[in-house]
Amino acid sequence: DNSAPLEFLHQAWSASRPLVGRQKNAVIVVMEPVPSPMERRAGRWRAQLLVQASQRGLLHQFLGEWVQTLEKLPAARRVRWSVDVDPVDMT
Repeated sequence: DNSAPLEFLHQAWSASRPLVGRQKNAVIVVMEPVPSPMERRAGRWRAQLLVQASQRGLLHQFLGEWVQTLEKLPAARRVRWSVDVDPVDMT
């Protein structure tokens, strides 16, 4: 189902909003989800959302809290998802 990845990432994006607000003196930007450049690969539909931060340490702190939240989302069980820090390939 090509809508499942985007549905999960929209929930993930919404779940990031309260966490971003708690980061003081840091710029953390969670962009809205989009289909991957190669939307279908190996028979699976793919999507991505990008996170940028002004400081690496705060990025890791944010990601630690966010992943715990993501694991509890209902849609997290219907898709295969991962977090990639400093991805080499964006496809």
